[in-house]
This record gives sequence, C-alpha cells and structure tokens, in this order.
Amino acid sequence: MSYFSKSSTAISLEDTEKEFGKLKRQLHDLLYRLGDDGENIASSWDVDERFLIQQYRGLTEKLDDIHRKLEYLSKDVVSEGPIFHNSAGRYEMLNGDYFTSGSTIELLVKNEDERAYWIQTIIEHNGDDYYAVALGRETSINGMTARLRR
Repeated sequence: MSYFSKSSTAISLEDTEKEFGKLKRQLHDLLYRLGDDGENIASSWDVDERFLIQQYRGLTEKLDDIHRKLEYLSKDVVSEGPIFHNSAGRYEMLNGDYFTSGSTIELLVKNEDERAYWIQTIIEHNGDDYYAVALGRETSINGMTARLRR
C-alpha cells in the first residue's frame, strides 16, 4: 500500500544510480548524526517522546541496512569466474580470491525457464563443505560462476 502518488514515467538505470547515490550520501550524513542505533537522539522521560524516539531508532536500523546495501552496490566488480575447491577445501576463483564463512559473493543462477540472474549471498560452512546461504546447505556451488565486489 502506498501513501503517495507514483510516477508512471520510466527512469533509466543511469538516473536510478544517480538518485540512489544522492540518497546514499544523505543517509551517510543522517546516520552519522543519529549515531549507532540512534543513540544520539536526545532521551526524554515523556512517554510520547519516548515512543517517537523508539520508532526513530527502529527506522535508524532500517536506514542503516539500506545504506549498507547502497554501499555494496556502489563497489566495483573486481573478479568474475568459476569457483572451485582449493587444496584447503575453500572455494576459490582462478585469480586466487577465496571465500570462507562470512564472505559476501554473487552467484549466477538460473530460474525455471533457464534464465540466468545474479544473487547476492553469504558463504557459510555446514560441517562438511562451504555453501551459499541463499541456496541452502545441500546445494553445491562447486563450478558455479561467481563475482566479487570491492
């Protein structure tokens, strides 16, 4: 449900990136002023003000998530190619970049119609092998195409 009118005019990807770039800078400045988890918002004993502070702190967390995503998307793709097990049992790219628990990567996957698309995921370990959280513990990622942003 939307509370405002939306444009029906298409916007180019380039213009979209510019607008999100502006938003990223605004969020950076706002989050700096608000502090971690909104800790810089002046506290109050008034119940109505405390309610608003609590709500703004919750919004601060969500804005921080958006800011982190925009930061990630603004990074360059520095390597792309197949991943395979190296001698240490970790997944590695041909250029030597390797992934361990907590590593963020993008994987090229296919939908039911065999159309390829990228997903962002975290690498974790299931006790036997590393896996992509977005694909599940049982799905092997050996040989998949991956890319890395920095």
